[in-house]
Amino acid sequence: MRRLRESETMADKIIETARLILRPLDMADVEDMTRLIGDIEVSRWLTVVPHPYGLADARQFIGNIAGVWDRAIEIEGAFAGVVGLSNQLGYWLGRPYWCKGYMSEASKAAVASWFEDGGRNLGSGYFVGNEGSKRILSGLGFKPTVIEPTVSVATGIKTPMQKMALKRADWLARNG
Repeated sequence: MRRLRESETMADKIIETARLILRPLDMADVEDMTRLIGDIEVSRWLTVVPHPYGLADARQFIGNIAGVWDRAIEIEGAFAGVVGLSNQLGYWLGRPYWCKGYMSEASKAAVASWFEDGGRNLGSGYFVGNEGSKRILSGLGFKPTVIEPTVSVATGIKTPMQKMALKRADWLARNG
C-alpha cells in the first residue's frame, strides 16, 4: 500500500492491494452500484440503504453523501462494492464477490490507510446473523461493545446490531 504524495489529497487517493483497487467513487459506477446493492441479500444487512435501490439513489450517494474516505472496490476492472471510513468503518460487497476474501482485503487496506494517515479509533457493527461481517471485523481486531436494536431501511425490520470498536493503539500493536 502506498502513502499519499505531498500534492495528493485523501479525495484522490487510490489504494492497491494484491487483488483489489480502492479508488474514489465516480458517476460511472452508478449502474453497477444500483445492480449490486439493489440485491435484497446485500441491502438487508445495511442500516440506511433502501430497497428497492434505484439509479437516483446511487447518483445521490455518489454525488452528495459519500465522504472523502469512501472508496469503490474494484476487482479485475469491475466495480464490486464500497468501503468507507469516517469514525466508523462501513462496507458492502456485491453477492458475486462474497466468500472470496475480498472484503477482508479491502477493509484491512482501508483501515491501515486510515491509521497511517492519522485517523483515530474506529467503530463499526454488524446485524446479528451476518457471520461474514462478524468474521471480517473480528479479523481486523474490532472488539464487541454493545448490542443495540437497529432498523434496516431495506427491510423495515428492527434487528439486534452488534457494535464493535477498534482502538488505534490496538491496531498499531497488531500491525506495526
